Amino acid sequence: MERPSAPARRRYLKAIVCVTDGTVVRIRIVAPDGKREDDDRGCAAAPVGAPLTNDEIAEQLPALGLRMGRTPGGRDR
Repeated sequence: MERPSAPARRRYLKAIVCVTDGTVVRIRIVAPDGKREDDDRGCAAAPVGAPLTNDEIAEQLPALGLRMGRTPGGRDR
């Protein structure tokens, strides 16, 4: 799966967080060495891995403080 990213943000982009109706539904890590091809707008699709589990999120992205099924502010839905 891929998600578009602008050139200026690529080196900072570590993960894609998907939120639906205010609840975190999926987090995927961006592959740092994945192949990107620019489109006509200068954006490229970011190669991402499989969705992370809550344990993987806590281990790989502890600074985010996010969990599946919670709002980005940390409350359960």
